[in-house]
Amino acid sequence: MEKIGEKRSADDVHCGILSDVKALLVEVDGTISPISFVKEKLYGYVKENTQEYLTSNFADKEVQDFVESLRKQATADAETGAEVVITIPAADANQADIIKAVVDSISGQLSKGKMTEPLRKIVGSIWRDGYKKKAIIGELFDDVIPALKELAEQGTRVYVFSSRCSDSQRLLFAYSKDGDQSEYISGYFDALTGPRTDKDTYVKIAKDLEMAPSDVLYLTHQSTEATAAHAAGMKTALVLRPGNPKLSDKDLETFLTISSFSDLFSEGKAEVPQKKVCHEEPSPKKSHQAAHAAQAQ
Repeated sequence: MEKIGEKRSADDVHCGILSDVKALLVEVDGTISPISFVKEKLYGYVKENTQEYLTSNFADKEVQDFVESLRKQATADAETGAEVVITIPAADANQADIIKAVVDSISGQLSKGKMTEPLRKIVGSIWRDGYKKKAIIGELFDDVIPALKELAEQGTRVYVFSSRCSDSQRLLFAYSKDGDQSEYISGYFDALTGPRTDKDTYVKIAKDLEMAPSDVLYLTHQSTEATAAHAAGMKTALVLRPGNPKLSDKDLETFLTISSFSDLFSEGKAEVPQKKVCHEEPSPKKSHQAAHAAQAQ
């Protein structure tokens, strides 16, 4: 396997980023959907509607199981000497008091970026409720759906990989602003698959797909994830989108980059510093300028 950033001869390079690719694995945030949608719309909805959701669904088993998981978590936090412990009242306490403590616990965990599996599930349920009420409309970049349709016509399968639970990922496509697009997605991988910065996670995904890692192209905006996927043997490309954190010069020198999913089908559109694409040797300086320009948009 080639080393990341290693200069390849023309004989080693295929024309087109999708050459020899049987499946695409795509990240969500900053790749197919704006980061702002996640931060402002999805988590904004959770912040504003958690109390109402818990009140309306308090008797449901899912909610009760979640509340009980928070009680156990509070006990464990207290035993380990955590700085902040939010105790959840016992099951026979006043419902309003229990809900207030649960809302405080959820808010505290989300503010710290702490996402346990029970929390991931209840947040996903709140999102599902919002999508079904049409209070949330899935936002995909404009170039994504046309690309999904073209990939389907070519017989290239598309899979999604996100830290959010699989059900939440499905909702993004099922309730998109352009209607239900879930038919174009062959499967979903979430945090239960493994860390996105761990090589073994991508080895596992390829095994689950019953493909060689080299048959899969992973699209992400995170260089740490691209590094792990590449180490597993997958093809990789970084996606430049408005609102994404800027990539370093090293990242731009190391990885192929695209600024739109339409680049997947446009020969020579991807920026490949130090590499040949379709027998054309791009100037590293020119490639840097193009990639920096895409990031600035």
